[in-house]
Amino acid sequence: MTRIMPFGDSNTYGMYENLSSPGGYRGPLQDMLRGGKLGFDLVGLDRDGRIGDADHNGYPGKMIDWFTRPVNEAIRDRDGSYSHTIDSGSGTAVRFLIEQAGMTPDDVVLIHLGTNDVRLGDSAGTMLAEMRVLLDQIVGSGASPMVQLMTLAPVRGDIWAADGDPGRTNNDTIRAFNEGLERMVAEGYGALGVTLVDSGVTTAGLSPDGVHMNAAGYASMARAWFESLVATGQVEALPEPPLPPPPASGNLLVNGSFETAGVGSDQHGAFQSLQGWTALTGGRIEVWNNHKGVRATEGVNFLELDFAGGRDGFFQDIEATAGRSYSLGFDLRARPDRAVWTQDVEVVWNDRVVAVAKPGKDWGSFTATVTGQSGTDRLTIREVASQAGDGHGALLDNFRLVANGAAAAPPEGPRGEDTLVVKVSGDSFKGDPAFALSVNGRVVSASTTVTADRAAGEWDSFVFRGDFGLDGSDRVAITFLNDRYEGSADRDRNLYVDEVVLNGEVNGRDESFHQTRTDYWDF
Repeated sequence: MTRIMPFGDSNTYGMYENLSSPGGYRGPLQDMLRGGKLGFDLVGLDRDGRIGDADHNGYPGKMIDWFTRPVNEAIRDRDGSYSHTIDSGSGTAVRFLIEQAGMTPDDVVLIHLGTNDVRLGDSAGTMLAEMRVLLDQIVGSGASPMVQLMTLAPVRGDIWAADGDPGRTNNDTIRAFNEGLERMVAEGYGALGVTLVDSGVTTAGLSPDGVHMNAAGYASMARAWFESLVATGQVEALPEPPLPPPPASGNLLVNGSFETAGVGSDQHGAFQSLQGWTALTGGRIEVWNNHKGVRATEGVNFLELDFAGGRDGFFQDIEATAGRSYSLGFDLRARPDRAVWTQDVEVVWNDRVVAVAKPGKDWGSFTATVTGQSGTDRLTIREVASQAGDGHGALLDNFRLVANGAAAAPPEGPRGEDTLVVKVSGDSFKGDPAFALSVNGRVVSASTTVTADRAAGEWDSFVFRGDFGLDGSDRVAITFLNDRYEGSADRDRNLYVDEVVLNGEVNGRDESFHQTRTDYWDF
């Protein structure tokens, strides 16, 4: 597996105005490498960005010659907090970083450096001389790693002092530097394992400060690195891992507890895909490993649903049997440092919402019944649209899908879509109340947790959609599942129903459940 060292300044660190690009180019680059099933390990002493492999050696504000000298310096994050110390002793910083990473001739350093030299007035000639010193220190021995050297992107406008010549702009210096890099590689360094990479970034790829990249700029850098790594053969394809067999319980879902994700203890990582699962377009699957004091219910890994600013979710395709009933279940709880009411989970089966699961403050289980269709079935778990965008969501673990009994006859013709709305509240005591829901004997939700507090005047409206098999004389059944009472009103778990709405028809009968039982609403 190739070690890849992201090496440079703030555009390697991933500094940006637009927070939709965590980790700078490193996030989209590792997505491309994983998507191509290419083996890699990003290495470095620093770790930044909400990405799966966050290691790097990108240090904001540093010039080329900083890396070519002995260094003893405490490195701090953008918020000023201590990160780590680089103490190269009598050796240079670049040799220290390479030796710390254990790099070999099969490994690669990705260099993007020089923007701060332009900012502080160095000429292209000075920068090129310093780059030669840096490259000599990296590739000057037989045990040296290979180097991918990227050209600098332009800056927006002439925003810094000139390099001593008032007739020369910042972009004049950048162009001369890039042209000099091309000559250096063609005239000697190419034979020593140095490859020149055109960043492909234009001013449209710059953030509002005109210097750092925006999401599109970092994506361009990632694409350029990826194509060069593949073209030079510096990353190799991983062997295709065999799919694990379904567990003895008959679970049809692959990797239901996300244990194939390589995330360190008390860390988190973000992935475009995991074995069995794929993130919705534009999002990531965020995996936690015993993080923020939360322990998984199965294994060590679990998910946080909301990765960043969009509507996040993930899906898995299953070869279920047409007409057969399946029990779907998973564990969920609220993220401990965020409001519970913003963490609802939509459960989607074959593009139809079958339930909205509400997490409690502690781990609980959700179950529902789904039916296989002809061909491939798709399970999707996603945020509720109105709650997307805050970067915080429910924690999920231990997904399972198990067949129930014998297969029924496949449904004939297209299915209609019915809508059922249940407005509920509850009294919590040692856990939140939960209810099961069915229509005409057909299970709509095997368990839905209620977090709305009746004493505080809160009510939740749960929306369920699907083909409920209505015949014009229909009955909705609600079962209170988990009553608990320990001798006083403040030690009593209860459920309250305000109204039930079926396809727009309202049954406003109130009902209070003070013990485990079932009641009915007729339409």
